[in-house]
Amino acid sequence: MAIDAHARHCVLGTMDGRGNFLRSIRFETTEKELIRNVSEVQAGTKILTLEEGPLAQWISRTITP
Repeated sequence: MAIDAHARHCVLGTMDGRGNFLRSIRFETTEKELIRNVSEVQAGTKILTLEEGPLAQWISRTITP
């Protein structure tokens, strides 16, 4: 998974274990929407890539159990 985060919206992209693009989802940049969209990704192991930026630490803290 990868998230492109902006002040008003985020885009979450997902790939399978072979590197095939599955889909992208655009959602509002809120704690509730971030948790919901990451949780809905069907995967045994989830690996998230974040671009370093002003929202990266917030995203990391928000979705880390």
